[in-house]
Amino acid sequence: MHTSLVNLIRNEFDKGKEITLTELYNILSKNPDVTIERYKLGHRIRSAIYSLQKSNEIVRVRDATYKKAISSR
Repeated sequence: MHTSLVNLIRNEFDKGKEITLTELYNILSKNPDVTIERYKLGHRIRSAIYSLQKSNEIVRVRDATYKKAISSR
């Protein structure tokens, strides 16, 4: 993987919209830079989301839906 998964996810949130986990799964599973098997990808995405939440970069707006935190980067 050329770009880290967390950075790819950050880039999606930098676009300024709310994103669901399903959308992230679909976007990242089609990305040629992501070489993680599909069954592992879901876990890695959820783990990255958790890390971004803990660092206050994103916030949960409802079930399985997140957006970039206002005070983030």
